[in-house]
Amino acid sequence: MKITLTPGQVEFLFDFVRRKYVRYYDVQSELVDHLATAIEERLEKDTNADFHVALALVYSEFGLFGFSRIVQERETQTQKSSRKMLWQQALKFFSWPVIISTLTLTVGGWLILSTLEPVLSKNMIYFTWVILMGWIYYRAHILYKQRPSKPLLALETSRANIFFPFFYPEVMFVFSTHLHLGWIYFFLVIIMMIRLAAFNSWRNMMNTSRLRYPAAFS
Repeated sequence: MKITLTPGQVEFLFDFVRRKYVRYYDVQSELVDHLATAIEERLEKDTNADFHVALALVYSEFGLFGFSRIVQERETQTQKSSRKMLWQQALKFFSWPVIISTLTLTVGGWLILSTLEPVLSKNMIYFTWVILMGWIYYRAHILYKQRPSKPLLALETSRANIFFPFFYPEVMFVFSTHLHLGWIYFFLVIIMMIRLAAFNSWRNMMNTSRLRYPAAFS
């Protein structure tokens, strides 16, 4: 006899997982799916078995530390996937035909800067950098307002690639380095591409998560 858990029992499993300190909804969903399948199998073998007893037996199979190992593995896997997605987005700047725009803007910007005084060129790089970063962070803020009501590990990990301090390691590099202005320009262009790639990967993850976990956005 096929046994299917009731919506109330499924909701109880979600509450059970949350009480075990599993914060992210996507991880909760995976664990609930695993628990529900295992419980249903036990109830099918013994129709007189109690749901709560079956849950306790299934949970005991996770060992002394409960879900912590699963959560850690999921976090590690998600971080690797996030980095892979970030570099995939970054490499798109060098794919055909996008590379034409990349080279045109990069070379064109340098040709303009090379005709100016070094101090003026450095100031223009700085102000252009601030404007572009402000635009990225503004777009990211708009996207952040669309975040799910229930936290998702995949989104939190992807968002971390954008929201971290940028002025100190990058802008201070411009004013303190003794490198040739061309190397400074090249460095900041690469960093800007990575920032844009981080935003694009986060936006794609947001769209994917909205389709995969609609309940998290309700």
